[in-house]
Amino acid sequence: MASDSYRSDPERAAQIAVYLAVHSAACGMIPSAGRIARVVVAMQKAARSAKRQAEYACNYPVSEAQEARIEKRQAREVAKLNAELAAMVGPDYVAVMAPTVTLGGGDPRGSCGILRIPGQGGDGWGDGWGDGWGDGFAIY
Repeated sequence: MASDSYRSDPERAAQIAVYLAVHSAACGMIPSAGRIARVVVAMQKAARSAKRQAEYACNYPVSEAQEARIEKRQAREVAKLNAELAAMVGPDYVAVMAPTVTLGGGDPRGSCGILRIPGQGGDGWGDGWGDGWGDGFAIY
């Protein structure tokens, strides 16, 4: 039997893809299935990376320079992902309806990536530590 090297939850990837497709359609855009899939996979990869970095920081001493590199890397990844998500809602809706991703959070026991979609409260698996329990969709 072949091993599953996907490491992220494929069912969760499908759920997030549907949330994004429905939201994009509500904004008048119909992104290709391939584009949505690539963005979801990139979000999951970034969330896994943030989780590994948070686990490392919990288990080993991290210098200020290392911490700065982690934050810079995550900021670059967030900017790239948010630009892709903004392109899925079209130019008329970017300012108010573009979904956003946040990475990190410092607690590797939960999700280290959250997708927030304007107008949707989330599914109860969001950050719980920030602006309200279950805010957003956990990326894992």
